[in-house]
Amino acid sequence: MKKLFLLGVLLGVINTSFAGSPINLGLKAGYSSSMLTTDLDQFNDGSVSNFLVGAFLRVNLKKWYLQPEGYFTSKGGNLNDVTTESFDLNTVDVPLLLGYKLIDVAKVNVRLNAGPVFSFITKKDGDTSGSEFDYNNVKDNYVGIQYGAGVDFLFLTLDARMENSLGDVHTGGGDEKIKLFMVTLGIKFL
Repeated sequence: MKKLFLLGVLLGVINTSFAGSPINLGLKAGYSSSMLTTDLDQFNDGSVSNFLVGAFLRVNLKKWYLQPEGYFTSKGGNLNDVTTESFDLNTVDVPLLLGYKLIDVAKVNVRLNAGPVFSFITKKDGDTSGSEFDYNNVKDNYVGIQYGAGVDFLFLTLDARMENSLGDVHTGGGDEKIKLFMVTLGIKFL
């Protein structure tokens, strides 16, 4: 408990020291819900809950900002036909977001953001044997779009975003896309 308190004091001092800086650096973690949408008639789409953890850099340009991020996330989905088949993907995601601050006062800001996300799959796992969809045929990387909103209060940041893959993420038959909803809580160090 003592170490946690000291860490909090240290982070507060660092944050105060860089309060006027146009650059913010921080860590974030959160919840995600993902699903695979498909045009294969035999399947009903089902979502799965996962997590994400990573870092962000925000370059503030008055009301506008650029925010590159990098984080590890787990994505997947359930495909329901006669049985439920599931798959999981571990990915490293790199979004490049452009944002606008709707409210920008000393200790609080409310913002919107959007931009491309580049997903690099590090691990594929699942049970889709005997179906038209085979998780091994998911592409090793793909591009998507993210859009959402966030709130900053002092050194804390809260974001909610949607992600949609652009184009087919699977090399087999059909048109499969990954959709993701995420909520993250972050802490700004700078």
